[in-house]
Amino acid sequence: MKERFDRDRFRALVHYVCWICEDPRTLGIHHLNLVLWYSDRSIFLESGRPITGATYIRQQTGPQARPLQPMLAELEKDGVIARRLADRSGGFDLLFAIQRPDLTRFRPEEISVVESVTRVVCLDSRGSIADQTAHDRVWQAAQIGEVLPYFTVFAGRPGDILAADIDWAMRVLHPRDGVTPAGRSNELLEMIETGAANNRHQEAVDAALWHLHRDPSIGISLPATKASWFIYKQAGLMHLAVPDVIIVYGFDVNELSLEAMRLGSAEDDVDDED
Repeated sequence: MKERFDRDRFRALVHYVCWICEDPRTLGIHHLNLVLWYSDRSIFLESGRPITGATYIRQQTGPQARPLQPMLAELEKDGVIARRLADRSGGFDLLFAIQRPDLTRFRPEEISVVESVTRVVCLDSRGSIADQTAHDRVWQAAQIGEVLPYFTVFAGRPGDILAADIDWAMRVLHPRDGVTPAGRSNELLEMIETGAANNRHQEAVDAALWHLHRDPSIGISLPATKASWFIYKQAGLMHLAVPDVIIVYGFDVNELSLEAMRLGSAEDDVDDED
């Protein structure tokens, strides 16, 4: 589901980040895009709703908020910020906030996240941003110019593949109970599509499939299989009640084929023969 873009909140957020960075040399367009990206995604991960709902695009240097440049032009025209060329490359790099921003549109936890992210991106790179590595893996996996959906906040989180996960995958590929691998996969997909799983489970599945289709190399090869079979585990988030997503897939001659998928670890499974 595409998130609704809140134009007024986006305008206020851009203004606020410019205000926080009193020295414009610490900000710039690239850093501003990163602050918006990490802030929107961090809040979406925890609450299921982003701060602004802005669309982000994968560009060569990283994620880019699609409405940013028009919004900067509007803020400059309204006398809220000023822009100056930092060099002769042709890009507006220095951003000055002239007026004090209005923060009444934001919740306290949103302000806290924005300030924390801005501090790390613009002021002190020795700090850390929650889930930064996972967010970075997402935009790096996408194609140039591709839209980066919000549900991908669950992607970029490789989980530890346990012996029980391998055993489950091998039973899927070599069933003994007459249930085909496709049947196992379709049963789970049907459960998700009919709403038996909650929305965050659906987003986690969508994220795992999104990541896998863009980078099949994230999985590991399964042992003793005739074809090129792999298993990938996307780590869940216990505090959000989001389970692991485990996928068995084949990859040969640049073709990806999904064989089976499950939510949750196979660690507690009872052997089919018991």
